[in-house]
Amino acid sequence: MVTTNIQTARSVGRRRMLALVLPLATLAASVCAALPAYADVPTIVQNNTAGAFADDQVYVTILGKDPVTGNLSWVSADGQLVAASVGDNDADGHLSKNGQNYPNHGFTLAQAQNLKLPKMSSGRIYVSVGEPVYLKILVAADGLTGFAGPNPQNPTDANNDVKLDWYEFTYNDSGLWINTTQVDQFGFPLTLNVTGEGGFQKRVGIEQSRASIYAAFKAEVPPEFVSGADSDTRILAPGKSTFDTGQPNEHYFDSYIDQAWADYSTRPLVIDLWGGARRFSGQVQGTTLVFNEVDLGNGAYVGGQYLVQKPTTQDVLEAKGSLAQGNDAEKALETQISAAFNRHVISDVSKWSDPTAWYQAAPANYYARFWHDHSIDRLAYGFAYDDAQEQSSTVNTAAPTQITLGVGW
Repeated sequence: MVTTNIQTARSVGRRRMLALVLPLATLAASVCAALPAYADVPTIVQNNTAGAFADDQVYVTILGKDPVTGNLSWVSADGQLVAASVGDNDADGHLSKNGQNYPNHGFTLAQAQNLKLPKMSSGRIYVSVGEPVYLKILVAADGLTGFAGPNPQNPTDANNDVKLDWYEFTYNDSGLWINTTQVDQFGFPLTLNVTGEGGFQKRVGIEQSRASIYAAFKAEVPPEFVSGADSDTRILAPGKSTFDTGQPNEHYFDSYIDQAWADYSTRPLVIDLWGGARRFSGQVQGTTLVFNEVDLGNGAYVGGQYLVQKPTTQDVLEAKGSLAQGNDAEKALETQISAAFNRHVISDVSKWSDPTAWYQAAPANYYARFWHDHSIDRLAYGFAYDDAQEQSSTVNTAAPTQITLGVGW
């Protein structure tokens, strides 16, 4: 299992996006008229499995951070927020599998007639079919209560034969941010529909059947990526399968990274951030892409030097290592650079904001492209920084009135 505290209960890219967005939203709320504190959001979970699973065979587990106490908490079938503790692992009614005990924090669709989503941060809504997901509560190295999530790279993980998927969300006084995700894997099709005040409505996710997705994936992605679908339980992201360190495709992006670093040692890479409010011009020195801020004369200039280290294939695919470090400006630069590598447009900044130019040559993250090709309005989280240029499946509204989660098969 992957050991996480509640701060890392979402994908790295989603965490990074919220780290950048939420402070800005909070600032806007303090400057403008204060947003009202909206109540828990009525949440409908629809069984769209076409008879493959009855309502009492579809399980939901919701975990997140209590905004008041900061504690890891779980949500009951009627929407109550309950603090989690290590003692839950062995409490009355606990789950057991492979000789290990796990907390019974989930419920079935048959029990979720009055579900509401309370305010939480760094939240996940796990959905599984046939049996619940097994999440061990623990105390992390930093002393915070956390949980061990599903980890298919661990051969003894209790969830390895569990068909599961999840949503990610944060809901606070500034609004709701929620998304579907294939950053780590695909288990089965999920859809998400959110309505809000003022006529807001947005729907994202995957509507195709699971069988058709599997068949299309094997037919449409290059051979290097097909092995991610070897298991009938899930389709793994490349960084979680044969593109990981020590695996056959571990050097997939390496020559492309070398080419980009050589290219930008002879000419500048200019990146505009925060809606063009700040501009950074960088050039490679050794293994470091050294950026200096350009003063645009608009009052947003901070100045200083910002460094991005040369990434590996795993850094590009997983948004980690050299592409997940530094201060906020460096992390924002790393987001754009990682996205450009995944989309094979690193050498031409004019294509960074043009989705029609992405994934047109190898090497590219064809796993991510596949999910865009098969998602509503082509919006998907195929890699951790897929929110760059607003291509992710994130739904955001300041005043949500209803959430509908569709569980397909």
